[in-house]
Amino acid sequence: MCLICAGLRPYQKTCDYENLPVDDAEIAATVTEGADAADNMGTVYSMGVGDAFAGSIAYLGDEDWVAITLEAGSYRFDLQGDTLYDPLLSVYDAQGNRVGSSLGDAVDSEATFDLTLASGTYYVSAKQYYDGSTGTYSVTVTEGTPVDPDDRVQPADAVTWNNGNFTGQSVIDVYFALEGSTVDDNGETITSDGFSDAEIAMIMGIFDGVSDFTAITFQRTTNQATADIQLARDNLGGGLLGFMYPQNVTSAAGLGVLTSSPTYWNATTMQPGGGMYGVVIHELGHGLGLAHPHDTGGDSEIMEGVGWSGDTGTFGMNQAVYTIMTYNDGWDGHPLGASGVTQGSGHMTTFGAIDMAVLQGYYGVNTTHNSGDDVYLVGGNAHYAAIWDTGGSDTLMAATEADAEIDLRAATLDFSETGGGVVSYVADVVGGYTIANGVVIENAIGGVGDDILRGNQADNRLEGGVGHDALYGGAGDDLLIGGAGDDLLIGGAGGDTLEGGSGSDT
Repeated sequence: MCLICAGLRPYQKTCDYENLPVDDAEIAATVTEGADAADNMGTVYSMGVGDAFAGSIAYLGDEDWVAITLEAGSYRFDLQGDTLYDPLLSVYDAQGNRVGSSLGDAVDSEATFDLTLASGTYYVSAKQYYDGSTGTYSVTVTEGTPVDPDDRVQPADAVTWNNGNFTGQSVIDVYFALEGSTVDDNGETITSDGFSDAEIAMIMGIFDGVSDFTAITFQRTTNQATADIQLARDNLGGGLLGFMYPQNVTSAAGLGVLTSSPTYWNATTMQPGGGMYGVVIHELGHGLGLAHPHDTGGDSEIMEGVGWSGDTGTFGMNQAVYTIMTYNDGWDGHPLGASGVTQGSGHMTTFGAIDMAVLQGYYGVNTTHNSGDDVYLVGGNAHYAAIWDTGGSDTLMAATEADAEIDLRAATLDFSETGGGVVSYVADVVGGYTIANGVVIENAIGGVGDDILRGNQADNRLEGGVGHDALYGGAGDDLLIGGAGDDLLIGGAGGDTLEGGSGSDT
């Protein structure tokens, strides 16, 4: 009963005003940051749906976390920068896993995105994207309208060239036009500048990499007339690095022409991780039926959040680390940023996890590749790759002494933080790994830096090593070993074992 009825009509058992509509705006609260908010789940600040949190990025590198309890449903997360420019807004679950962010969706001083979440406690994080400036901001969380999953373009749709793949073949014959040989480009004769034996071996190695995760194989042929794929080199001019036709064109299906300009095709750019090496993978992708995520070639869909080729899109998924078919090299989430990518390093050496899923849909799945106990060295090479591994007890291990972030979650192929996979990397090497959809990696081992290790749904073993590490087990019955240093260990769901080691551990 309200105060009016309780005071003036104490004999009544009901309130005359209980059915009046309530204006949500009148009961929403503004939570103002006083003492600096923590940048972890220990934050003392909380907010509700409809509330606003008014905060400040007070120093370079400052990050504010605010707790919020949500019922299952769809929500819009919005940050308006008052004096804060280029913000990054993120949402973490109760295990500290990032489940959403404005990466690729922030514009100037605003960051907005939608998420559909299960019931539980979450943490809203606000920071400046590059940790390079300060300013004030306001965050709101409101109930949203869920998007029908059937109406949403999925990441794989954006790189699918309809009817552009080979059909009914398990072996693909590849012809290399040697120096002086010609190929027919829809009536135009191109005289090839040829390939060296080493270059042919390198390109066949890329094809073998496709066989590692699909059920097709490739073999070289010297019979041009019966070849499924023809490759030539020519100085194309105008900065054009190459082109290749998919299988649904009339007369030039499977023809690929790569630049022979020494400016772009040289020993530096053609090494694994080099820029031209990545271009070759990209063009071969077209020949196998893949499209650009930023256009509608082959009646493909444009990737969500992409307005032009330079947009990284929703969750930053229009980047080479997730799909080699993009025009955005490397990964801008690395601490060294895009500036760390050079002509000879920082590029992809495999197809991305999104590409792999599409090619497996075309050509079937290799079920035996890397079926033993494999170790992948994070930071062992200055390039990116997606892992296809079919069995065994496998490990991602930090290879340098710098801070490492190792994440065992595989690509989920949706528009989420894990859609294209989660990049595992070390801070001093521009490179790392994602994990393809359907792959389970069981173990993660840090180094001597302050590392972050995240598990998956399996029974994981996470070892922090030396340094002040944060270990998050996720689902499964996990073993978390902090090692030396002041570590944070969070088991998550399942029957977990936590061993802090030396230091003041939490």
